[in-house]
Amino acid sequence: MHAYDYSFEAKVELLDFGRMAYTVVYLPAAQKRHLPLAQHPRLRIDGEVNGVPFHGALQPAGEDRFYLILSKRYLK
Repeated sequence: MHAYDYSFEAKVELLDFGRMAYTVVYLPAAQKRHLPLAQHPRLRIDGEVNGVPFHGALQPAGEDRFYLILSKRYLK
């Protein structure tokens, strides 16, 4: 298992699928090249969002982009 220590700032955005919408943060391209996303396209991660512990997965968004879904808990 590998440990990565990266941080980034990103804008919180709405990803709208019509009947479903998610609040997401897109992974910046500069961070993407440091992670094994080719081998693990839904890479599980641990970290913090504004100081709140976060456990989730980077999700592929097409166009070589990845995002994190933020629940309402993280948005408070």
